[in-house]
Amino acid sequence: LEHIKPQPTPTPTPTPELLPAEVLDLVQQGRQALESGDAVAAGELLEQAANLAPDSALVQFLLGNSYYDQGKLETASSAYQRAVELEPGNADYRSNLGVMFYQQGDYDGALEQYQAGLKAAPNDAELNYLLGATYLQMNDLDKADAALHKAVTADPALPEPYFGLGVLYKLRGDKEQAIANFEKFLELGPGQDPQAAPAAQAELDALKASE
Repeated sequence: LEHIKPQPTPTPTPTPELLPAEVLDLVQQGRQALESGDAVAAGELLEQAANLAPDSALVQFLLGNSYYDQGKLETASSAYQRAVELEPGNADYRSNLGVMFYQQGDYDGALEQYQAGLKAAPNDAELNYLLGATYLQMNDLDKADAALHKAVTADPALPEPYFGLGVLYKLRGDKEQAIANFEKFLELGPGQDPQAAPAAQAELDALKASE
């Protein structure tokens, strides 16, 4: 399922961390650089913050995002792993580490992180989508179905689960439901993966052409 490519969560759920003013200032500047698309500058600022506050899970999380945006997946994985070690109950940190495993083809590793995150946030739409997408990759359609529908229930406006359901129904041979879900994805999209919208349109065109 090459067009289901989960992306890291850009902003974590707020976590109470007592950080020195200098670190907070670097974190704020790093976040602004990430939001403006300057991942290199963000990485430099957040590395300074990490040197000053090596036990801050938030800093490690944001540092991981800066490395991811630079295409440094192994370094991003290490930063997310450190964030999870520092704060194992944070669903967003688990989510991003799971995405790293997913993108490297380690679906068992991804499942472990998503399931741990869902213990902390069982109704998190993004995590349930990620879980469902991973089960799709593993061809466990029943578990994928349950997770994707839970994601839709939790947040009907999140586009990605509808893409996953479109794929799932296509695999099951339910053309009508596949079309409906790809159309819903395109209605709500484009989602985080820029390749998903054209892929959904291509799937939709092929399904309609075969009617």
